[in-house]
Amino acid sequence: MTPTSVSSLQSAVAPPSSARASIGVLGVFLAVLSATSFARALQRSYELAWRLPPAGGLRAAWRPLVLVISLALYVELLFLFSRMVRGVPASTILEDLVTFAGAWALWTGAGWILLAGRVRPRLIATGGLLTAFGFAILRRVSALYLPNLVTTNQQQFGLLGVAFTLFSWLTVCSFVIVVATVAGTVLAEDPGRLGRFIRTPRR
Repeated sequence: MTPTSVSSLQSAVAPPSSARASIGVLGVFLAVLSATSFARALQRSYELAWRLPPAGGLRAAWRPLVLVISLALYVELLFLFSRMVRGVPASTILEDLVTFAGAWALWTGAGWILLAGRVRPRLIATGGLLTAFGFAILRRVSALYLPNLVTTNQQQFGLLGVAFTLFSWLTVCSFVIVVATVAGTVLAEDPGRLGRFIRTPRR
C-alpha cells in the first residue's frame, strides 16, 4: 500500500474535525455530569451521617459542582507542587505533608459545603482528618499494587479490565470517604472526653 493510499484511508476513516470537537464536548459534559452525580451522592451520605434533612432546591444545586471544581484544583495544585519540588532534598516528605494537609482541608471544606453550613467546620474536621489518613494509606497501597493490577487486567481482558480496575479503585475511595465521615461523626458526638475536646473551641 502506497503512502498516498494510506493517507486516503486515514482521511476516510478519521472523523471530521467538527465531529471530533463534538465528541470532545460530549466527553467533557459526561465527565462533569458523572462527577456531580458522585458529589450529590456524597452530599446525601454526609447528611445521613449527621442525621440532617436533604438540602434540596435550586439554591443548593451549586454545592456539588463546587466540590468537583475544588477536587480538580486540588489534584492540579498537587501536580504543580510535585514539579516544583522535584530534585529538592526530602521532596517525598514535602509532597506527603502537602498532600495530607491538602486532603484534610479539602474534605473538611467538602463536608461544610455539602452540608450547607449546618454543621460547624470544627466538627467536620474530625472526619476530614480521618479521610486524609485513609487516603494517605490508600495512596501507598495503590502505588504498590495498582500499576501491576492494571497491566495484568489489561493483558487478560483488554480495556474492559482496565475499566473494571479503575471502577474498583474508585469504589474503595468512596468506601474510605463514607467510613471516615461516619467515624468522624461518632467521635464528634461522643459524650466522653474526646468528644468534648472536639466540640469545645480552643481559646
